[in-house]
Amino acid sequence: MKRLALLLPLALAACGHLAVLPEALPPLRESAMGEMLTLSGTVENWEAGRTAEVHYGPAHLGTVQGDGTLTVAAPFVPFNLFSGAEEVLLPSVIGADCALDTVTVSNRQARAEGLVSLPLGLAPTPQTSPAPPMPMLLRRQGETRVVLVYVDRDVRVSGQKSCTGESWSWSPPPTSWARSAAINVFLRKGWNTVSITEKDLGENRRQLVVQGGDTEPPTPWRFSFFQ
Repeated sequence: MKRLALLLPLALAACGHLAVLPEALPPLRESAMGEMLTLSGTVENWEAGRTAEVHYGPAHLGTVQGDGTLTVAAPFVPFNLFSGAEEVLLPSVIGADCALDTVTVSNRQARAEGLVSLPLGLAPTPQTSPAPPMPMLLRRQGETRVVLVYVDRDVRVSGQKSCTGESWSWSPPPTSWARSAAINVFLRKGWNTVSITEKDLGENRRQLVVQGGDTEPPTPWRFSFFQ
């Protein structure tokens, strides 16, 4: 392991100056919430007196009261469990060249789905009728966002990645990019909380750390709109 650590910077340097070294693996933290999707708390920046329903497609999950109190309690299973756990937590980019990839998945048969936000159905008010398009609740603070991930069986995803590639726009030349990731999560069957920290290093270089569990202190829910 020590030999690998010594050779890693040389291997990444051979791929070009854009390559990004990954962070060390984060500590393994408990992430399980259970089969029931249960959430509670106070939504920041909530418009006093307004109420809303929390939903996912046709499924009703919970409510936000006029004082911003969020309550979700639903035996909810996502409809589209088609992706693997690594694909949900570390989406791959077509054409990426990964000089380093030590990520292991304990069960490749495990299917997963992530909820980055909670869609809302707002009750209209005289000031904002009709309701604005695509309102939602997000958990984001600084460089870190907290997401909900459902898996149909226990699975651990752990390891590091460092990848480079090129993005094409309507007119050449292509733009080079680099991304590294360090992930260490153990997801239990049902719902889990996952924290994702993404650092922008400039020049299209990004560094991700993916860890099970909430932030400390917990990141609050915030009212927002799809952009």
